Amino acid sequence: SSPVSRLLPPAPAIFYGRDEEVGRIVDLVLHKPPARIAILGSGGIGKTSIALTVLHQADIVQYYSDRRFFLSCEATPTAGAVTQALMNLFGLQSDTQRGVPPRDLVVSYLRSLHNGVLCLDNLETPWDSDVQAIEDLLALFASLPCMALIVTTRGANRPKQVAWTPPRLPQLTPLSFEAAQETWNAI
Repeated sequence: SSPVSRLLPPAPAIFYGRDEEVGRIVDLVLHKPPARIAILGSGGIGKTSIALTVLHQADIVQYYSDRRFFLSCEATPTAGAVTQALMNLFGLQSDTQRGVPPRDLVVSYLRSLHNGVLCLDNLETPWDSDVQAIEDLLALFASLPCMALIVTTRGANRPKQVAWTPPRLPQLTPLSFEAAQETWNAI
């Protein structure tokens, strides 16, 4: 496996009751490129688990291979911090000699892949504190013609400036009793 795919966290070992959501997202990513998907819901409801399960689905792995990227934004309070974390994820070096902004390096790298899928998890952390800059950064990523974009964020609102792919995924609801019981039993 490539260095980048080794950085992708594994799919959750225990995962019940979200097959419909996973199937819808996989379908959008594969059949409505470049998909723009927001996974919304309250804290702990399974947004990250869904996103990672999608990234590890066989059809997604086959199509995107080592061009599947996942960044947790929990420790990135600003758009600049998100950009720096992406530079680190992609193994990019700052080009201070030529004065190329890190954001441009990230966009250039993503454009060079020709196709890929980028998941920004826990986007609420930087979005809550740096609203306009995060929305500008997302708009830039969403302008890339061959890069699928998945974000997970708490709450019911999607970042503006992105044409989210229809049909939009509704806000997640709690697991069914049966799925919750299967999860409990597995743990």
